[in-house]
Amino acid sequence: MQELILKLNKIDKKKVFISLVFSIAFLLSSYIYLILQTTINISVYKDVQEEIISMDSYIGDLDFRCMSLKKAINLDMAKTLGYAETSDVNFIDKAIVGKRLSLIGGSN
Repeated sequence: MQELILKLNKIDKKKVFISLVFSIAFLLSSYIYLILQTTINISVYKDVQEEIISMDSYIGDLDFRCMSLKKAINLDMAKTLGYAETSDVNFIDKAIVGKRLSLIGGSN
């Protein structure tokens, strides 16, 4: 027990005090930094949330405009834009295409 007391008496009290002061200063500065970062993050979050709301509103307006433009498309409008009805419609037979086209080179 006395040996322990002698070892404790040999410890430089000034060094221990200085290390404790630096530790407290470091912890206090870390605490202040983290509080500041938290407040900055909260303000950035609010700004981003407002931007998301405005973008969502803008997307809704564009969607409404797209739907109204789709409803405006009809046969008369297509003809004014230069589209014409096809008179001769030909469909490709699936069996013929499967026999004539292949990934292997050569004539079939």
